[in-house]
Amino acid sequence: MEEYFKKLQKEKPFASLSDLVYEELVREIICQERQAGERINEAAIAKELQVSRTPVSIAVNRMLEQGFLEKDGGKMPRVTAVSRQEYLELMEARKAVEGQAAFLAAKRITEQELSQLKNLLQKWKQEAFESRYSQENSQFHALIVKASRNPVLLQFYGEMQDKLLRYRYRTENQEEIKGLLPDLYPYHFAIYQALRSRNSWQARQEIWEDIDQMCSRFLTLLSC
Repeated sequence: MEEYFKKLQKEKPFASLSDLVYEELVREIICQERQAGERINEAAIAKELQVSRTPVSIAVNRMLEQGFLEKDGGKMPRVTAVSRQEYLELMEARKAVEGQAAFLAAKRITEQELSQLKNLLQKWKQEAFESRYSQENSQFHALIVKASRNPVLLQFYGEMQDKLLRYRYRTENQEEIKGLLPDLYPYHFAIYQALRSRNSWQARQEIWEDIDQMCSRFLTLLSC
């Protein structure tokens, strides 16, 4: 924890301490270094990171607002558990944000961005391994949202990422994910084709179908 935090401080010298503490604690939850139900001791964290209690308290309050932590009557908040309901709500939000982003991107995406999407697809088809899935999948979807040229959609998309990563990390560490990866390529190729054809309605529909089919597979893995 301390080593990674020092690395963060070097990489982001102008970031506030509370933001850095927040990023570190969220990373630990995403990577399951802190398990559901684990208590968050602000004093112990401040001591380990060699910071005052104030930035830790600010980070913890932010995590409470974001749903990574919860209070149950005890003195210290605890890490929340992942749930099917929250995952479904996240997928509903993804469809709203990414669906509209794809609709707009079909008219606004540049040839350079289309080329970047094509390159990601080629890499994915050639190397469909679980170690590459998260990176290339995230890049593919983020590029489409960026291509919408809508800063509000981009902001909403960014705000969902930490929670989505928590679910992705949980499922990608299961052996079953390997059999899931090859099925994803046709959905993403269909999205690319719709964008290249400048068909807004089709692009939105293909994004929705991609999210729906991925949701059903992730829910199966979450129950394992």
